[in-house]
Amino acid sequence: MSDVKTNFWENTFVNIITNVARTVVMALVGVLLVPYYIDTLGLATYGIIPLATAMTSYIMIVSDSLVAACSRYTVIAIQREDQREMNVAFNTALFGIGKNVLMLIPVIVLFSLISPYIFQISDNAILDVQLMFLLILLSAAIVTFTTAFNSIFSAFNKVYIFYIARILYTVIQVLIIILMFSFTTPSLIDIGIAYVVSAVVMFVIVYYFAMRTQPSVRVSRSLYDSNVYRNMGTLGVWTIVVKVGNLLFIQTSLILSNIFFGSEVEGGFAIVVSLISMTNTACYSIVTAMEPLIYRCYSEGDNEKLVSVATTMMRFVGLTFAMPIAFVLIFPDVILSTWVGEEYVYLSDLIRIGFVSELLFCVVAVVANVPLTYLKMDILAKYTLVFGIINVVLASLCSVITNFNIQGITAIWAITIACLSLYTVIFDAKITSTRKSNFIKPIVESYLALAISTGLLYILSDYISISPNWISLMLVFLSMFVVYFAIVMVILPKKDKYVLETFLPSKFKPLLFIRK
Repeated sequence: MSDVKTNFWENTFVNIITNVARTVVMALVGVLLVPYYIDTLGLATYGIIPLATAMTSYIMIVSDSLVAACSRYTVIAIQREDQREMNVAFNTALFGIGKNVLMLIPVIVLFSLISPYIFQISDNAILDVQLMFLLILLSAAIVTFTTAFNSIFSAFNKVYIFYIARILYTVIQVLIIILMFSFTTPSLIDIGIAYVVSAVVMFVIVYYFAMRTQPSVRVSRSLYDSNVYRNMGTLGVWTIVVKVGNLLFIQTSLILSNIFFGSEVEGGFAIVVSLISMTNTACYSIVTAMEPLIYRCYSEGDNEKLVSVATTMMRFVGLTFAMPIAFVLIFPDVILSTWVGEEYVYLSDLIRIGFVSELLFCVVAVVANVPLTYLKMDILAKYTLVFGIINVVLASLCSVITNFNIQGITAIWAITIACLSLYTVIFDAKITSTRKSNFIKPIVESYLALAISTGLLYILSDYISISPNWISLMLVFLSMFVVYFAIVMVILPKKDKYVLETFLPSKFKPLLFIRK
């Protein structure tokens, strides 16, 4: 049994590495596709694509929330080695989510039809926009249903299998888009087709490996339990409220920029949002690998270990991302010139505004699912919704009665998401019965690292010249980050190193610089 537990903890390292690989792939795709779309379709048309992908979150909010809520029951049942409970929980979740996905199809069709009349688009692109929205939203439905199988991988801490499937999903999607753009007239419809085909391939891969990972799992409608689903649904309702509140932040800000300032301004803001999203994805590459460990500690009733793991990872994530975020704050001009061209350097101040609260968001993401684990979603859900509504109201008022324009929308988002993040850690401390300072301290230390990194990079910027090309940019960044990360590993508290050591393969443990 000890070997199983050791493998469970050490699998986290594989999960993180695989998720980092997925993040790198997604980052490369984001970096390369944005200028590719702009050059091929134009800035205004490109601005429609982030709107479509953002709307998938709105349309699939019910099913996505149920996935998060239902997975909790399946993961805990598998970890307790209760075969009957496992099959009931899994099938209840699977068929319950499937039912909700089917119920959303009419909503998807209706929204796709009216989408050209909601957003500012060219009149001659109405049919293309409708079909793109329809296909992208249908692909989101397929991916959501597929995600129900991820609870099996989470239970065995083998989510790297799911991450590999997501990598293939992204790669296939991009290859189809490039091929269709190369051999046919570039169209928004091509993007929708690529999304659907890649989603189907992902489902096949995930289903096959889920059944191999846990052969005792049976997919059977007879194992669906309406009473169990009702309990899942109760938790799911509050999860839905949380997701609704979350969608009222950056995704809604993107939509408001289109409504108040038009597609050109929204297209520029979409570039900033893409950079923020890529940073969030990089953060989640580490954070999501920790979720099975949180569930594991909870299922074993080890609250002290859960808090220890959570605070260690908060500190690790914060210190790891402090320097990269500082780099973005000091060199946004070079990043934009390299990425999308010198004509978009005017977005530099927008990036600085948006990234002020990004480090806080990343650190708090480590413990974002703690309320779900403890079945304490109701209060957090209400506050998330309140802060989301405040963001929408203030951003709308700012756009109408001030001249701050898109800068105002960005600043309001940064402030409201920071307030929600601070409330989340305070709430998490309460439900885990630990001192608030345990969760606040890693945040303070992370921002201290950010301040020091920003100051040093500001001084170095007078002596370092970075050419606006990827080789020069990445060489400078990676050189600085390697030195910075080595320093972090040296100064990281020993108790945190011992926590990290529990799931790090033995041959990599010397990297922690633990002095015996």
